[in-house]
Amino acid sequence: MIRTLTSPRNPALKEVRALQAKKVRRERRLFVAEGEDLLDAARAAGVTPKAVFGDADRLGPADHRLADLPEATAVYLVPGDILAAASTLAAPPRVLAVLPQPGPWGFADVDFPPDPAAFLAGVGDPGNVGTLVRSAAALGVGWLALAPGSADPYHPRAVRAAMGSTFSLPVLSGVRVE
Repeated sequence: MIRTLTSPRNPALKEVRALQAKKVRRERRLFVAEGEDLLDAARAAGVTPKAVFGDADRLGPADHRLADLPEATAVYLVPGDILAAASTLAAPPRVLAVLPQPGPWGFADVDFPPDPAAFLAGVGDPGNVGTLVRSAAALGVGWLALAPGSADPYHPRAVRAAMGSTFSLPVLSGVRVE
């Protein structure tokens, strides 16, 4: 069932804004994907969204991205200006999705020794982390490890830059060289 939201103070929209903080993303093991392409990539990887928000000014309830979701997914139509306020993008997307974070991944969950793997040390910009996740997936890397101090791979800019690779490549966080 698709619900209509008209208040920016709605708890579901408050959660979207709260997930912009790394601490909240880690505690709740959720993140926000902005855009239809990322929602499509998540669904193609078998990920069930917790919630999907569609721009009521640009999408209708019959749009397949809103109508064909599992029953467990809360689906909302939101006025464009209110959805834009919840987005981190300069040009707000037509769709926002709250998704569970994959993993958490550890060495017991991936092939070790890897054939091949990537290790990122001190990559502090989330956009760069996302680009490297996308590149590693394109090169056939089995998994990617992030050293402490690297940016959060579930930051909105990292997820956007990864262009869907977030759902296909295990990312281990907090990995030390030792």
